[in-house]
Amino acid sequence: MAGYGELRPILAGTLRTSLTTLRPPMRARHAGWNYDYGFYLPERTADGEEYRWTKQNAVAVIPAASRAVKLIVWAVRADAHHPVMARVWHDEQLVIDTVLHDNRPVSADAVIDKNPQWLMIRTYLDRTLPESQPDLGLAVQWTFAGAPTHASTSVR
Repeated sequence: MAGYGELRPILAGTLRTSLTTLRPPMRARHAGWNYDYGFYLPERTADGEEYRWTKQNAVAVIPAASRAVKLIVWAVRADAHHPVMARVWHDEQLVIDTVLHDNRPVSADAVIDKNPQWLMIRTYLDRTLPESQPDLGLAVQWTFAGAPTHASTSVR
């Protein structure tokens, strides 16, 4: 029977794989499956653009209509004296890292450079907004460049 010292590299490799390529959103992205966790149902802005609220942590895997995507996030803040930290990743690359003091949107452009062509977005907010019911995190909107206006941007 192998000793603990001999198993250490195997255990480390198993742990690394389970935290990276075996995570459900990574498996969904590689297999071409829709996936979301921590997102509420889609809503519409006054202009008819679709967006989704998140919980404190959220992830979505969405088929991409093009390789270029604009990500826009905002939070509804009633108190500018208590800003929130927001982070957004595309695949495993941090694309937005900001502190939100008010409800002004923050945006970033991302390129989908992997095949299959799926957007994998992950969000984090350091705390949800307790004055809202349910506890809302970020409002997230993604728009694919070259895609028709009102193109499908949600997970089905």
